[in-house]
Amino acid sequence: MKSNPEPPYNDNNISVSIYTGLISDDGDTCDNKSCGKEGGNIVIRSRISQKYSSPDLMASLRTVITRHFIPQRRRSRKSWKSFLLCTALATVVIVVQLHSGWFEKHFLQTDFSRGFSYPANLDNFSEVVRRFRERGGNTLGFSPEPINPAYSHVSFLQRADGFVSKGPVGLLIVVKSATSNYKKRKAIRKTWGDVHFLKQNSLGAGLPTKVVFICGIPDDHAWSELFSEEDHHGDIILAQFQDTYGNNTFKTMLAMRWATEVVSSYKYLMIVDDDMYVNPSNVISFVQEDIPNMKVQTLHSNLSGAPAFYQVKETSGDNGHSAELNTLEGRPLIMGELWLDSLPFRNMIGPGSKWSVKIEEYPFSYFPPYIAGGATLFDSDTVANLYYASFFTRHFWIDDVFIGIIAYKLGITLTHSEYIDSSYRTHPSLKRMRDNFDKMLALHGLQCPEQLVELWSTLDMESLSDCYYLTNSNSM
Repeated sequence: MKSNPEPPYNDNNISVSIYTGLISDDGDTCDNKSCGKEGGNIVIRSRISQKYSSPDLMASLRTVITRHFIPQRRRSRKSWKSFLLCTALATVVIVVQLHSGWFEKHFLQTDFSRGFSYPANLDNFSEVVRRFRERGGNTLGFSPEPINPAYSHVSFLQRADGFVSKGPVGLLIVVKSATSNYKKRKAIRKTWGDVHFLKQNSLGAGLPTKVVFICGIPDDHAWSELFSEEDHHGDIILAQFQDTYGNNTFKTMLAMRWATEVVSSYKYLMIVDDDMYVNPSNVISFVQEDIPNMKVQTLHSNLSGAPAFYQVKETSGDNGHSAELNTLEGRPLIMGELWLDSLPFRNMIGPGSKWSVKIEEYPFSYFPPYIAGGATLFDSDTVANLYYASFFTRHFWIDDVFIGIIAYKLGITLTHSEYIDSSYRTHPSLKRMRDNFDKMLALHGLQCPEQLVELWSTLDMESLSDCYYLTNSNSM
Protein backbone atom coordinates (compact mmCIF):
# COMPACT_ATOMS: atom_id res chain seq x y z
CA MET A 1 0.00 0.00 0.00
CA LYS A 2 1.20 3.53 -0.68
CA SER A 3 -0.04 7.11 -0.57
CA ASN A 4 -1.03 8.76 -3.79
CA PRO A 5 1.74 11.40 -4.24
CA GLU A 6 0.25 13.36 -7.09
CA PRO A 7 -3.55 13.57 -7.27
CA PRO A 8 -4.93 14.43 -10.71
CA TYR A 9 -5.13 18.10 -11.56
CA ASN A 10 -5.98 20.24 -14.55
CA ASP A 11 -3.58 23.09 -15.24
CA ASN A 12 -6.13 24.99 -17.28
CA ASN A 13 -8.97 24.67 -14.81
CA ILE A 14 -9.13 27.28 -12.07
CA SER A 15 -11.06 24.83 -9.89
CA VAL A 16 -9.06 21.71 -9.05
CA SER A 17 -10.53 18.87 -7.03
CA ILE A 18 -8.11 17.17 -4.64
CA TYR A 19 -8.94 13.66 -3.46
CA THR A 20 -6.37 12.39 -1.05
CA GLY A 21 -6.65 8.82 0.06
CA LEU A 22 -4.91 5.51 -0.38
CA ILE A 23 -4.57 3.54 -3.59
CA SER A 24 -3.99 -0.13 -4.10
CA ASP A 25 -0.86 -1.55 -5.62
CA ASP A 26 -2.42 -1.59 -9.05
CA GLY A 27 -3.15 2.14 -8.88
CA ASP A 28 -6.88 2.03 -8.12
CA THR A 29 -8.22 4.09 -5.23
CA CYS A 30 -9.75 2.11 -2.41
CA ASP A 31 -11.66 2.57 0.84
CA ASN A 32 -11.60 0.83 4.21
CA LYS A 33 -13.36 -2.27 3.00
CA SER A 34 -11.48 -2.78 -0.31
CA CYS A 35 -8.03 -2.03 1.16
CA GLY A 36 -8.40 -3.95 4.41
CA LYS A 37 -7.69 -2.59 7.90
CA GLU A 38 -4.95 -0.26 6.63
CA GLY A 39 -7.20 1.35 4.06
CA GLY A 40 -8.43 4.89 4.60
CA ASN A 41 -11.50 6.85 3.68
CA ILE A 42 -11.04 9.89 1.53
CA VAL A 43 -10.23 12.42 4.23
CA ILE A 44 -10.01 15.68 2.34
CA ARG A 45 -12.03 17.08 -0.51
CA SER A 46 -11.10 20.65 -1.18
CA ARG A 47 -11.23 23.05 -4.07
CA ILE A 48 -8.54 25.53 -4.92
CA SER A 49 -10.31 28.49 -6.45
CA GLN A 50 -7.33 30.33 -7.84
CA LYS A 51 -5.35 29.95 -11.10
CA TYR A 52 -1.84 28.60 -10.49
CA SER A 53 0.97 27.54 -12.73
CA SER A 54 1.73 23.83 -12.51
CA PRO A 55 4.81 24.16 -10.21
CA ASP A 56 2.97 26.48 -7.79
CA LEU A 57 -0.02 24.19 -7.73
CA MET A 58 2.12 21.14 -7.07
CA ALA A 59 3.90 22.93 -4.21
CA SER A 60 0.55 23.85 -2.70
CA LEU A 61 -0.71 20.30 -2.97
CA ARG A 62 2.41 18.90 -1.35
CA THR A 63 2.04 21.40 1.53
CA VAL A 64 -1.57 20.37 2.14
CA ILE A 65 -0.75 16.68 2.05
CA THR A 66 2.34 17.04 4.25
CA ARG A 67 0.56 19.09 6.92
CA HIS A 68 -2.55 16.96 7.13
CA PHE A 69 -1.29 13.44 6.56
CA ILE A 70 2.42 12.83 6.77
CA PRO A 71 2.74 13.92 10.45
CA GLN A 72 0.17 11.30 11.38
CA ARG A 73 2.38 8.61 9.82
CA ARG A 74 5.89 9.93 10.37
CA ARG A 75 5.69 12.06 13.52
CA SER A 76 8.97 11.80 15.42
CA ARG A 77 9.28 10.42 18.93
CA LYS A 78 10.53 13.82 20.07
CA SER A 79 7.38 15.48 18.78
CA TRP A 80 5.22 12.92 20.55
CA LYS A 81 7.11 13.40 23.80
CA SER A 82 6.70 17.18 23.59
CA PHE A 83 3.02 16.80 22.83
CA LEU A 84 2.44 14.41 25.73
CA LEU A 85 4.46 16.60 28.11
CA CYS A 86 2.44 19.69 27.20
CA THR A 87 -0.79 17.74 27.59
CA ALA A 88 0.29 16.45 31.01
CA LEU A 89 1.28 19.93 32.19
CA ALA A 90 -2.00 21.40 30.97
CA THR A 91 -3.89 18.65 32.81
CA VAL A 92 -1.98 19.36 36.03
CA VAL A 93 -2.71 23.08 35.75
CA ILE A 94 -6.42 22.42 35.21
CA VAL A 95 -6.62 20.00 38.15
CA VAL A 96 -4.74 22.39 40.47
CA GLN A 97 -7.03 25.22 39.41
CA LEU A 98 -10.17 23.16 40.04
CA HIS A 99 -8.82 21.90 43.37
CA SER A 100 -7.58 25.21 44.77
CA GLY A 101 -9.30 27.97 42.82
CA TRP A 102 -5.85 29.58 42.50
CA PHE A 103 -6.74 31.78 39.52
CA GLU A 104 -9.90 33.15 41.16
CA LYS A 105 -8.07 33.82 44.44
CA HIS A 106 -5.21 35.74 42.85
CA PHE A 107 -6.80 37.51 39.92
CA LEU A 108 -10.59 37.66 40.12
CA GLN A 109 -11.73 38.14 43.71
CA THR A 110 -11.90 41.52 45.44
CA ASP A 111 -9.91 42.33 48.59
CA PHE A 112 -12.37 42.51 51.50
CA SER A 113 -10.25 45.07 53.36
CA ARG A 114 -10.62 47.57 50.51
CA GLY A 115 -14.31 47.88 51.17
CA PHE A 116 -17.18 45.43 51.39
CA SER A 117 -20.50 46.01 49.68
CA TYR A 118 -23.22 43.54 48.84
CA PRO A 119 -26.42 44.18 46.86
CA ALA A 120 -28.59 46.00 47.37
CA ASN A 121 -26.15 48.82 48.01
CA LEU A 122 -28.23 51.34 49.93
CA ASP A 123 -26.69 54.20 51.89
CA ASN A 124 -29.56 54.17 54.39
CA PHE A 125 -30.00 50.40 54.61
CA SER A 126 -31.12 50.27 58.27
CA GLU A 127 -33.65 53.06 57.72
CA VAL A 128 -35.09 51.28 54.67
CA VAL A 129 -35.48 48.09 56.71
CA ARG A 130 -37.17 50.01 59.54
CA ARG A 131 -39.73 51.56 57.19
CA PHE A 132 -40.34 48.26 55.45
CA ARG A 133 -40.90 46.49 58.77
CA GLU A 134 -43.44 49.14 59.80
CA ARG A 135 -45.38 48.24 56.65
CA GLY A 136 -45.36 44.57 57.67
CA GLY A 137 -43.30 43.64 54.63
CA ASN A 138 -45.86 44.95 52.14
CA THR A 139 -43.89 45.44 48.92
CA LEU A 140 -46.66 47.20 46.98
CA GLY A 141 -45.47 50.69 46.07
CA PHE A 142 -42.51 50.53 48.44
CA SER A 143 -39.36 52.38 47.44
CA PRO A 144 -36.70 51.19 46.99
CA GLU A 145 -38.11 48.05 45.41
CA PRO A 146 -37.04 44.82 47.18
CA ILE A 147 -34.55 42.73 45.21
CA ASN A 148 -35.13 39.42 47.04
CA PRO A 149 -38.75 38.75 48.06
CA ALA A 150 -38.30 35.01 47.42
CA TYR A 151 -38.77 33.86 51.04
CA SER A 152 -42.12 35.64 51.31
CA HIS A 153 -43.42 33.80 48.23
CA VAL A 154 -42.99 30.30 49.66
CA SER A 155 -46.19 28.70 50.97
CA PHE A 156 -46.46 26.96 54.34
CA LEU A 157 -48.18 23.59 53.89
CA GLN A 158 -48.12 22.97 57.66
CA ARG A 159 -47.55 25.80 60.14
CA ALA A 160 -47.66 24.12 63.56
CA ASP A 161 -49.54 27.26 64.62
CA GLY A 162 -51.67 25.37 67.12
CA PHE A 163 -48.45 24.36 68.84
CA VAL A 164 -47.31 27.89 69.64
CA SER A 165 -50.27 30.24 69.19
CA LYS A 166 -51.83 29.69 72.59
CA GLY A 167 -50.00 32.60 74.16
CA PRO A 168 -46.58 34.22 74.55
CA VAL A 169 -43.50 31.98 74.34
CA GLY A 170 -40.26 32.56 76.20
CA LEU A 171 -37.72 30.47 74.30
CA LEU A 172 -38.64 29.18 70.85
CA ILE A 173 -36.32 26.53 69.36
CA VAL A 174 -36.72 25.81 65.63
CA VAL A 175 -34.87 22.71 64.45
CA LYS A 176 -33.79 22.64 60.79
CA SER A 177 -34.47 19.05 59.82
CA ALA A 178 -34.24 17.09 56.58
CA THR A 179 -37.51 15.41 55.66
CA SER A 180 -35.96 11.94 55.86
CA ASN A 181 -34.47 12.46 59.35
CA TYR A 182 -37.36 10.98 61.31
CA LYS A 183 -35.03 9.18 63.74
CA LYS A 184 -33.28 12.44 64.62
CA ARG A 185 -36.58 14.18 65.32
CA LYS A 186 -37.68 11.20 67.39
CA ALA A 187 -34.47 11.36 69.44
CA ILE A 188 -34.94 15.09 70.10
CA ARG A 189 -38.54 14.52 71.23
CA LYS A 190 -37.27 11.89 73.67
CA THR A 191 -34.50 14.09 75.08
CA TRP A 192 -34.06 17.87 75.20
CA GLY A 193 -37.23 18.47 73.18
CA ASP A 194 -39.48 16.35 75.39
CA VAL A 195 -42.66 18.33 76.08
CA HIS A 196 -42.78 17.28 79.75
CA PHE A 197 -39.17 18.35 80.30
CA LEU A 198 -39.82 21.68 78.57
CA LYS A 199 -42.73 22.43 80.88
CA GLN A 200 -40.23 22.52 83.73
CA ASN A 201 -38.06 25.06 81.91
CA SER A 202 -39.94 28.28 81.43
CA LEU A 203 -38.56 31.76 80.98
CA GLY A 204 -39.36 34.56 83.39
CA ALA A 205 -42.98 34.68 84.51
CA GLY A 206 -43.97 31.26 83.26
CA LEU A 207 -43.22 31.86 79.57
CA PRO A 208 -42.97 28.35 78.08
CA THR A 209 -40.19 26.86 75.97
CA LYS A 210 -41.30 25.30 72.67
CA VAL A 211 -39.49 23.10 70.15
CA VAL A 212 -40.66 22.76 66.53
CA PHE A 213 -39.12 21.38 63.34
CA ILE A 214 -38.99 22.96 59.89
CA CYS A 215 -38.71 20.92 56.68
CA GLY A 216 -39.00 21.44 52.94
CA ILE A 217 -41.04 19.26 50.61
CA PRO A 218 -39.91 15.62 50.65
CA ASP A 219 -39.57 13.01 47.94
CA ASP A 220 -42.84 11.41 46.90
CA HIS A 221 -42.39 8.35 49.10
CA ALA A 222 -41.97 10.45 52.27
CA TRP A 223 -45.16 12.51 52.03
CA SER A 224 -47.45 10.16 53.94
CA GLU A 225 -44.90 9.53 56.69
CA LEU A 226 -44.27 13.24 57.20
CA PHE A 227 -47.96 14.16 57.34
CA SER A 228 -48.59 11.25 59.72
CA GLU A 229 -45.77 12.52 61.94
CA GLU A 230 -47.20 16.04 61.88
CA ASP A 231 -50.71 14.79 62.70
CA HIS A 232 -49.36 12.87 65.68
CA HIS A 233 -47.05 15.53 67.14
CA GLY A 234 -48.24 18.82 65.64
CA ASP A 235 -44.72 20.25 65.78
CA ILE A 236 -43.63 20.31 62.11
CA ILE A 237 -43.49 23.39 59.89
CA LEU A 238 -43.65 22.19 56.29
CA ALA A 239 -42.72 24.77 53.63
CA GLN A 240 -43.03 24.42 49.88
CA PHE A 241 -39.40 24.43 48.76
CA GLN A 242 -37.15 21.56 47.72
CA ASP A 243 -35.44 20.15 50.81
CA THR A 244 -31.79 20.14 49.67
CA TYR A 245 -28.53 21.34 51.21
CA GLY A 246 -28.36 24.17 48.68
CA ASN A 247 -31.69 25.49 49.99
CA ASN A 248 -30.59 25.86 53.62
CA THR A 249 -30.95 29.64 53.37
CA PHE A 250 -34.62 29.16 52.48
CA LYS A 251 -35.04 26.94 55.53
CA THR A 252 -33.41 29.46 57.88
CA MET A 253 -35.21 32.51 56.51
CA LEU A 254 -38.57 30.70 56.52
CA ALA A 255 -37.98 29.82 60.18
CA MET A 256 -37.52 33.55 60.85
CA ARG A 257 -40.55 34.43 58.75
CA TRP A 258 -42.65 31.85 60.62
CA ALA A 259 -41.51 33.19 64.00
CA THR A 260 -42.29 36.75 62.86
CA GLU A 261 -45.66 36.16 61.19
CA VAL A 262 -47.19 33.13 62.95
CA VAL A 263 -46.03 33.16 66.58
CA SER A 264 -48.10 35.62 68.57
CA SER A 265 -45.25 36.66 70.87
CA TYR A 266 -41.87 35.30 71.95
CA LYS A 267 -38.66 36.64 73.49
CA TYR A 268 -35.85 34.49 72.09
CA LEU A 269 -35.41 32.25 69.06
CA MET A 270 -32.79 29.53 68.73
CA ILE A 271 -32.30 27.95 65.30
CA VAL A 272 -30.40 24.64 65.43
CA ASP A 273 -29.54 21.67 63.22
CA ASP A 274 -31.17 18.32 63.92
CA ASP A 275 -27.86 16.73 64.98
CA MET A 276 -27.27 19.18 67.85
CA TYR A 277 -27.41 18.56 71.57
CA VAL A 278 -29.18 21.50 73.24
CA ASN A 279 -29.56 22.21 76.94
CA PRO A 280 -32.67 24.45 77.20
CA SER A 281 -32.09 24.91 80.94
CA ASN A 282 -28.68 26.47 80.31
CA VAL A 283 -30.03 28.64 77.49
CA ILE A 284 -32.71 30.01 79.80
CA SER A 285 -30.17 30.56 82.58
CA PHE A 286 -28.02 32.53 80.18
CA VAL A 287 -30.74 34.85 78.87
CA GLN A 288 -31.97 35.36 82.45
CA GLU A 289 -28.39 36.17 83.50
CA ASP A 290 -28.36 33.42 86.09
CA ILE A 291 -24.89 32.07 85.20
CA PRO A 292 -22.21 33.08 87.73
CA ASN A 293 -18.70 34.15 86.77
CA MET A 294 -19.65 35.18 83.25
CA LYS A 295 -18.79 38.42 81.50
CA VAL A 296 -18.93 40.05 78.09
CA GLN A 297 -15.85 41.38 76.32
CA THR A 298 -15.59 43.53 73.20
CA LEU A 299 -12.91 42.17 70.86
CA HIS A 300 -11.69 42.95 67.35
CA SER A 301 -10.86 40.85 64.31
CA ASN A 302 -7.41 40.94 62.71
CA LEU A 303 -9.12 41.48 59.35
CA SER A 304 -9.05 45.09 58.21
CA GLY A 305 -12.54 46.42 57.73
CA ALA A 306 -14.23 43.78 59.91
CA PRO A 307 -16.42 45.00 62.79
CA ALA A 308 -15.83 44.35 66.48
CA PHE A 309 -17.62 41.52 68.24
CA TYR A 310 -18.68 40.49 71.74
CA GLN A 311 -17.36 37.45 73.55
CA VAL A 312 -19.17 35.80 76.44
CA LYS A 313 -16.87 33.75 78.63
CA GLU A 314 -16.38 32.52 82.16
CA THR A 315 -14.10 34.43 84.51
CA SER A 316 -12.05 33.11 87.41
CA GLY A 317 -14.12 34.78 90.08
CA ASP A 318 -17.44 36.43 90.78
CA ASN A 319 -17.34 39.69 88.83
CA GLY A 320 -20.88 40.77 89.41
CA HIS A 321 -22.10 38.73 86.47
CA SER A 322 -25.47 40.44 86.28
CA ALA A 323 -23.89 43.82 85.63
CA GLU A 324 -21.48 42.31 83.11
CA LEU A 325 -24.20 40.51 81.18
CA ASN A 326 -26.30 43.65 81.16
CA THR A 327 -23.95 44.88 78.43
CA LEU A 328 -26.01 42.63 76.13
CA GLU A 329 -29.31 43.85 77.48
CA GLY A 330 -31.14 45.96 74.95
CA ARG A 331 -28.63 45.17 72.20
CA PRO A 332 -29.33 43.04 69.11
CA LEU A 333 -28.46 39.44 69.96
CA ILE A 334 -26.98 37.03 67.41
CA MET A 335 -24.93 34.58 69.46
CA GLY A 336 -23.14 31.31 68.79
CA GLU A 337 -19.80 30.04 67.57
CA LEU A 338 -18.30 33.03 65.77
CA TRP A 339 -16.21 32.52 62.65
CA LEU A 340 -13.76 35.31 61.83
CA ASP A 341 -11.59 35.88 58.75
CA SER A 342 -13.26 32.98 56.96
CA LEU A 343 -12.28 32.51 53.31
CA PRO A 344 -14.73 31.33 50.65
CA PHE A 345 -13.87 27.97 49.11
CA ARG A 346 -13.00 28.36 45.43
CA ASN A 347 -12.02 24.74 44.69
CA MET A 348 -14.42 22.88 42.41
CA ILE A 349 -13.12 19.41 43.33
CA GLY A 350 -11.65 17.79 46.43
CA PRO A 351 -12.25 18.61 50.13
CA GLY A 352 -14.57 21.55 50.62
CA SER A 353 -16.02 21.45 47.10
CA LYS A 354 -19.46 21.04 48.67
CA TRP A 355 -19.12 24.66 49.81
CA SER A 356 -17.39 25.96 46.67
CA VAL A 357 -18.40 29.56 45.93
CA LYS A 358 -18.20 31.06 42.46
CA ILE A 359 -16.83 34.55 41.92
CA GLU A 360 -20.13 35.71 40.46
CA GLU A 361 -21.89 34.50 43.63
CA TYR A 362 -19.51 36.23 46.04
CA PRO A 363 -16.50 38.18 44.74
CA PHE A 364 -14.70 39.07 48.00
CA SER A 365 -11.62 37.45 49.52
CA TYR A 366 -13.22 36.99 52.97
CA PHE A 367 -16.68 36.55 54.39
CA PRO A 368 -17.91 39.04 56.98
CA PRO A 369 -17.92 37.59 60.52
CA TYR A 370 -20.76 35.11 60.96
CA ILE A 371 -22.16 32.62 63.46
CA ALA A 372 -21.78 28.96 62.47
CA GLY A 373 -25.19 27.61 61.55
CA GLY A 374 -25.29 24.63 63.92
CA ALA A 375 -26.92 26.70 66.67
CA THR A 376 -27.65 30.43 66.86
CA LEU A 377 -29.51 32.39 69.54
CA PHE A 378 -31.45 35.55 68.58
CA ASP A 379 -33.71 38.00 70.35
CA SER A 380 -37.12 38.43 68.70
CA ASP A 381 -36.56 42.02 67.55
CA THR A 382 -33.38 41.06 65.71
CA VAL A 383 -35.13 38.14 64.02
CA ALA A 384 -37.74 40.48 62.54
CA ASN A 385 -35.07 42.92 61.37
CA LEU A 386 -33.05 40.15 59.72
CA TYR A 387 -36.11 38.78 57.94
CA TYR A 388 -37.24 42.14 56.55
CA ALA A 389 -33.64 43.06 55.65
CA SER A 390 -33.42 39.89 53.53
CA PHE A 391 -35.79 41.54 51.03
CA PHE A 392 -33.00 43.99 50.24
CA THR A 393 -30.11 41.52 50.28
CA ARG A 394 -29.22 39.34 47.32
CA HIS A 395 -29.79 35.65 48.03
CA PHE A 396 -26.75 33.60 49.06
CA TRP A 397 -27.07 29.84 49.43
CA ILE A 398 -24.87 29.37 52.54
CA ASP A 399 -27.32 30.31 55.28
CA ASP A 400 -24.99 31.24 58.13
CA VAL A 401 -22.88 33.43 55.82
CA PHE A 402 -26.07 35.04 54.50
CA ILE A 403 -27.13 35.98 58.05
CA GLY A 404 -23.62 37.35 58.63
CA ILE A 405 -23.90 39.50 55.50
CA ILE A 406 -27.25 40.94 56.61
CA ALA A 407 -25.92 41.59 60.14
CA TYR A 408 -22.93 43.40 58.63
CA LYS A 409 -25.21 45.57 56.48
CA LEU A 410 -27.37 46.37 59.53
CA GLY A 411 -24.35 47.14 61.71
CA ILE A 412 -25.21 44.41 64.26
CA THR A 413 -22.39 43.29 66.55
CA LEU A 414 -22.20 39.49 66.73
CA THR A 415 -21.63 37.65 70.02
CA HIS A 416 -19.31 34.68 70.42
CA SER A 417 -20.04 32.15 73.17
CA GLU A 418 -17.65 29.45 74.32
CA TYR A 419 -20.69 27.39 75.28
CA ILE A 420 -22.20 27.01 71.83
CA ASP A 421 -20.04 24.71 69.75
CA SER A 422 -21.00 23.81 66.19
CA SER A 423 -17.89 21.73 65.45
CA TYR A 424 -17.64 17.98 65.06
CA ARG A 425 -16.14 15.70 67.70
CA THR A 426 -12.80 15.55 65.87
CA HIS A 427 -12.38 19.29 66.43
CA PRO A 428 -9.63 20.32 68.90
CA SER A 429 -12.28 21.92 71.08
CA LEU A 430 -13.65 18.48 72.01
CA LYS A 431 -11.76 18.38 75.32
CA ARG A 432 -13.08 21.82 76.23
CA MET A 433 -16.61 20.68 75.41
CA ARG A 434 -16.19 17.64 77.66
CA ASP A 435 -14.69 19.66 80.49
CA ASN A 436 -17.52 22.19 80.31
CA PHE A 437 -20.35 19.88 79.31
CA ASP A 438 -22.55 20.89 82.24
CA LYS A 439 -22.33 24.54 81.10
CA MET A 440 -22.86 24.00 77.35
CA LEU A 441 -25.85 25.65 75.72
CA ALA A 442 -25.52 23.59 72.54
CA LEU A 443 -22.94 21.33 70.96
CA HIS A 444 -22.40 19.47 67.73
CA GLY A 445 -20.61 16.24 66.93
CA LEU A 446 -22.94 13.40 67.85
CA GLN A 447 -22.67 10.78 65.14
CA CYS A 448 -26.15 9.27 65.33
CA PRO A 449 -29.52 9.82 67.07
CA GLU A 450 -28.82 6.93 69.43
CA GLN A 451 -25.82 8.79 70.85
CA LEU A 452 -28.05 11.76 71.68
CA VAL A 453 -30.40 9.49 73.62
CA GLU A 454 -27.47 7.91 75.49
CA LEU A 455 -25.84 11.28 76.25
CA TRP A 456 -29.12 12.65 77.58
CA SER A 457 -29.37 9.66 79.89
CA THR A 458 -25.76 9.51 81.11
CA LEU A 459 -24.61 13.15 80.72
CA ASP A 460 -21.19 11.64 80.04
CA MET A 461 -19.36 12.59 76.83
CA GLU A 462 -16.29 10.58 77.80
CA SER A 463 -17.85 7.17 77.33
CA LEU A 464 -20.30 7.48 74.44
CA SER A 465 -20.95 4.14 72.80
CA ASP A 466 -20.17 3.48 69.17
CA CYS A 467 -23.03 4.21 66.78
CA TYR A 468 -22.77 0.77 65.19
CA TYR A 469 -23.35 -0.88 68.56
CA LEU A 470 -26.16 1.50 69.50
CA THR A 471 -27.93 1.10 66.16
CA ASN A 472 -27.83 -2.68 66.29
CA SER A 473 -28.91 -2.80 69.92
CA ASN A 474 -32.13 -0.91 69.08
CA SER A 475 -31.47 1.62 71.84
CA MET A 476 -34.24 3.86 70.51
